[in-house]
Amino acid sequence: MKRFIQSVLVLGLIALFTGCSVTNGSMGHVAQTQVQLSKANFDIVKSVEGEASASYFLGIGLSKENLVARAKKDMLKKANLHGSQALVNITTDSKGTFYPFFRKKTIYISADVVEFK
Repeated sequence: MKRFIQSVLVLGLIALFTGCSVTNGSMGHVAQTQVQLSKANFDIVKSVEGEASASYFLGIGLSKENLVARAKKDMLKKANLHGSQALVNITTDSKGTFYPFFRKKTIYISADVVEFK
């Protein structure tokens, strides 16, 4: 019994100080509409960027929502789309900072806002 308790404690310590995490962010787009870009029927209004960060201590994060979703929501808020405006050239970038027991991850989503005439 003593050996069993020691084994459980050792496994618990190993689980506490190790971790594995895989994060994959992408923006797949399917557009059901067709837009003719062969004519100069649009203007690029501005570029917008959204970002979201999360910190992890011992592999445990406090964020309840997906980082990509939070960054996209931030970008849409800043874009303030109206009328015949749309987002194009959407890109997703990530930056990670790692320390022995601490990790910070930031997702950036950027796009151009176009307005059709």
